[in-house]
Amino acid sequence: MKTKKLVVSAMALGTVGLIAMASQTVACNGGSCSYQSICGADPAPTDNQLLLCNNRLADPKGGGYYSDMIGCTQGNQVCKSDGTTDFDATNAPCNDRIARWENCYFGGTAGSPDGG
Repeated sequence: MKTKKLVVSAMALGTVGLIAMASQTVACNGGSCSYQSICGADPAPTDNQLLLCNNRLADPKGGGYYSDMIGCTQGNQVCKSDGTTDFDATNAPCNDRIARWENCYFGGTAGSPDGG
C-alpha cells in the first residue's frame, strides 16, 4: 500500500516555491495545510512548513488570499511521471490567485479573493 504524504507551502524570496497541494474534494475557495498529496513521491512536510502554512491561513490580512490560492492549487494538482508534483502544470490555472496572495503578502495591492 502506497502512503500519501502531506504537501504544504513554502514561499521564498517573493516567488512561489512549493505551493500547497490540494485534496480532490477541496473546492477552489479554500485549501488545507493537512492536505494529502495525490503524488506519491512528494516529500512529507516539515514541522516548520506546517507551522508556516497554518500561520498564513490564520493571517487576518492575507489568510483569505492564501486559502484561495492553496485551494486552487490543491484542486488542480498534477503529478509528473516520477510521482512528484508538476508545479508548472499545477500552478498554471491558479496564477491569478497566486498573484493576489503574493501582492498582499509582499506589500502590493490585491483584489479580494472573490474577485471583488
